[in-house]
Amino acid sequence: MITLKRSSNWYRPYYGIVNGKEYKVDNLLIYQDGKILVEAGSWFENERGIDIEVVNLPVDKIVLRRKEKFDGNVFAITHKESYGNETVIDVYIPADMLNIHFTEYKIMYKQLKKIYKGDQNICIPSFVKNLDAHKWAIEQEYEDILKQVDGFALRCNTKDDGENLLSLLDKMKELVRSWVAENKRVNNLTVEEALQEVEAK
Repeated sequence: MITLKRSSNWYRPYYGIVNGKEYKVDNLLIYQDGKILVEAGSWFENERGIDIEVVNLPVDKIVLRRKEKFDGNVFAITHKESYGNETVIDVYIPADMLNIHFTEYKIMYKQLKKIYKGDQNICIPSFVKNLDAHKWAIEQEYEDILKQVDGFALRCNTKDDGENLLSLLDKMKELVRSWVAENKRVNNLTVEEALQEVEAK
């Protein structure tokens, strides 16, 4: 039995033993039918979002490989940390080993996510779509116009300047109305409606 677990109570990423050496886990990749099914990050959580401190894998060892090979084994590929010099591992786990499978779509924190669950209370929310991207775009446009308004406020000397300033202020009012409507739409969005948006892309 191979165990993935934390090195301490406060440090969240798992560590695993490969060829007798302990490595920090950078990513847990669940694979099925020759491709990645879902990625879980550096540790697993349960459906309440609470970290699972220890996960047991029913294998004698984690195979070290140079490249991906989806043959039903648990294997690891080493690489350098993206923000440091430490050598870390990506661990590849067959989905059926932990009974990890898709269960449903959920809206979480203004995002549509696919939910995968498995043995040992594993729950993996996988990102599908930001639901408030249009709201962000409205906010950005508002900020851009606000900068223009600030510029006019310093040099509003002609009739044209005044008309341009009023036009910008009208546009800002329109954007505020659009933002309020979009915020309400996103807050009331159902999973079915969010899926329709994805399919329409």
